[in-house]
Amino acid sequence: MRQPSDNGPAERRTAAANAKRRLLAKYASTPKETVPDVQERPAGRDCMRGRRTEGEALQNAENERLLAELKPSAIAITQHAKLAKPDTLNHSP
Repeated sequence: MRQPSDNGPAERRTAAANAKRRLLAKYASTPKETVPDVQERPAGRDCMRGRRTEGEALQNAENERLLAELKPSAIAITQHAKLAKPDTLNHSP
């Protein structure tokens, strides 16, 4: 005897097709490329990329300026360390 809930292959196939259509309809409302907000995103990314490279250039320039400013004192310290006797550098009693 057949059970009342026992569906045949054709019924299962149509149920699967209907479920697939419902699933696709669920995602059909996602924004498309024609929406202005979606089109503005790449322009915003390019703007942020430009700001990031500009900030990196400013940081590199500041680093170079600091290195140029500190280089003479670093050279003087190394020369002093080379000229100093080993006994004067040892601070132990």
